[in-house]
Parts: sequence; C-alpha cells; structure tokens
Amino acid sequence: MKSPKGYCYIKIKVDDKYPDIEIHNEPNSSDGNLYFGPYTNKNTVEKGLYGIKEHSKILCTNSSGNASGCLKYSTNLCIGMCTANPSEEDYFALVEQMIFFYL
Repeated sequence: MKSPKGYCYIKIKVDDKYPDIEIHNEPNSSDGNLYFGPYTNKNTVEKGLYGIKEHSKILCTNSSGNASGCLKYSTNLCIGMCTANPSEEDYFALVEQMIFFYL
C-alpha cells in the first residue's frame, strides 16, 4: 500500500482572473478549487500537464500583466495573458475544455 502523501492532484484555481493549473500534493475541499486525481506518478502528470498547456497555449512565464509580452508570447507559445490580450471568456473556454478533458 502506498502512503496517501505519495499521490499528486491537478489543482485548478477558480478564484483567479486567469485560473492557474498546477500540481498539488493533497486536496483541500474547503478552498473552493477543483482537484483531479489522485495520480500515482508525479513525473507523468507533469509531462501531461505541460503538453496540455502547450497545446492550449497557456504557458505564460510573465503573469504580471505588463504591456510587454513574455518570450513564449513572442514565439507563439502563449495566447498573451501577460499582455492582458485574451479576453477572460476565451481563457475560461480553454480552462473549461481542460476540465472536460479531465472528467
């Protein structure tokens, strides 16, 4: 049997302007975020999540919201969250697609 602390979960922060998707060690049902899992291999989950973010073009490395875009935006790997370019509806549509993918 594996310790419950050995599992990982995919966490979607729903309270942010642009919800972040990250890997978390344990779910917290009282914070109002979405959790998917448990998954046994964290490395595989990291690779899969990176691939999904790359396909959806939400790999922004500069989340400050300045007028200048990040390096990934200039190489067309980011939809422009760093420039406040995409509308919230477009970003939520991408996140909703990811949620349906995990379900």
